[in-house]
Amino acid sequence: AIFDPALATRLRANDHRVLAEGREIGFEETLVVDGAPRTFETRKYPLRRPDGRIWGVCLSAQDVTERKRTNDALQS
Repeated sequence: AIFDPALATRLRANDHRVLAEGREIGFEETLVVDGAPRTFETRKYPLRRPDGRIWGVCLSAQDVTERKRTNDALQS
């Protein structure tokens, strides 16, 4: 499996929220990449047909793991 079931459920819930609200939403999502947790700032938004109906969800994500580690260290 690419994702563990709990993670897949959480990510899919974010997709459903975007579909339900019909707008762009930002999330912070943590995934395991090469055996290590990585944190991503993710923007998900609905894809719309010319008539305005939503037909999918698109996303952009940026790995912010190192920035979060630095911020956490500075706050300690």
